Amino acid sequence: MMWFYIALCTPILHSISNHVDKYLVSKYVNRSGVETLMIYTSATSALVALACLLFQGTAISSLPVSHAWILIAAGILNSAAIFFYLYALEISEASVVVAFFHFVPLLTYLLGYFFLGEKIGPLELFACFLIILGGAILTIEFDEESGFKLRNATLILMSFCSLFFAAEGILFKYAALNENFWISAFWQYAGSALVGLCLFLFFSKARKNFIESAQMGGRKIFMLVLATDGLGVAGNLCLAFSSLLVPVVLARTVESYQPFFAICIGVIITSFFPNIAEEKITAKHLVQKAVAVAIMFAGSFLILRLG
Repeated sequence: MMWFYIALCTPILHSISNHVDKYLVSKYVNRSGVETLMIYTSATSALVALACLLFQGTAISSLPVSHAWILIAAGILNSAAIFFYLYALEISEASVVVAFFHFVPLLTYLLGYFFLGEKIGPLELFACFLIILGGAILTIEFDEESGFKLRNATLILMSFCSLFFAAEGILFKYAALNENFWISAFWQYAGSALVGLCLFLFFSKARKNFIESAQMGGRKIFMLVLATDGLGVAGNLCLAFSSLLVPVVLARTVESYQPFFAICIGVIITSFFPNIAEEKITAKHLVQKAVAVAIMFAGSFLILRLG
């Protein structure tokens, strides 16, 4: 069972990272904009690319040019996904946003069907239905005044986010499957860094806000972005290590617990540290989240098992 506890670190670390992202968005987006946070995120990608370059040296040029461009495109898609994710965090609770990441395996499956010729059977279709049903439940936001309203904006933003993450995964696997991992990572992170550079050079508002935020508290923002990226990397390493001990599908199934931990962490933060963030933790809100997450988890579990 050691593999399970190692794999369990992945959703825990990623959930903490999601709440740090929510803190960043709630404290700095209204003042500086999502584009400014994207520049900070791209700066951390540049550091990772630099580390890969120092580690591999001139070997990075050994990658076929076509594969390098595909990996750069994957990095750009990753940044696009983060862009929509940050906007979703601006208008919704972290625990709600995280649950929509169950769309990623669903969309990966659909992209594989349309572009790679992979087959989808009745069980796979049922799994897709479960994920969509869970997402539909989460789109309902209970309101004290009007009863309820729909989270249409969050659904649309996270659908695009999940689509870009799914496309990124397919591109990375296609280009890096038979290549050196660190060389492939260099070109992918270079693509992400390129997005931040373009925002800084060609969008005057983003450049102005970035410079102002850097002067007022840029070091704190950068350290928080670095921390959340570090948590993400640590979580991915735990997943990779656990997948060496058991079949990959088992390790990835544990990753689906992320929304559960996001809800738990949200309850703790709201109860004891409301100055950091607040989530809706009344009985009806928690029941809604739990039911939706359970249904989406069942769908993701089926897709992972059948894949």
